[in-house]
Amino acid sequence: MPGETANEGVCLRFAATPASVRAALMRLFDPPSALPLAADHAATAQLVLAEVLNNIVEHAYTCDGGDIALTCRLTGGDLAVRVVDRGCPLPKGAAEPPGPAALAGGLSEGGYGWFLIRSLTRDLTYHRRAGRNVLTFYVNP
Repeated sequence: MPGETANEGVCLRFAATPASVRAALMRLFDPPSALPLAADHAATAQLVLAEVLNNIVEHAYTCDGGDIALTCRLTGGDLAVRVVDRGCPLPKGAAEPPGPAALAGGLSEGGYGWFLIRSLTRDLTYHRRAGRNVLTFYVNP
């Protein structure tokens, strides 16, 4: 798993597989951690990143494998995250949670992850450019 740690943060590129996601999360959060975060901030960041990265594995790369580029950097006390993949675009081209009608209809598990991600992050943006999905956000401390 190529990656580097520098003042600008941690940059990782890895295969979009469950095993590679686990390895990336371990590299970021298991001691010695690549990200010097307080324990509660690290737990929140790990939860959000696990949800985002596993969504890419399960939904963006449904047929063909691919890779994920992840950049995490500290800006003051905030953790800025950028995730890039070449998988399928998000439905409707937006990182939006399902509406009240979908929730009333009883989602099994799909869709709830966006509520989790949105509640634990801020300034979340998504765009698709040149065949790439780009998701950026800050993890709330």
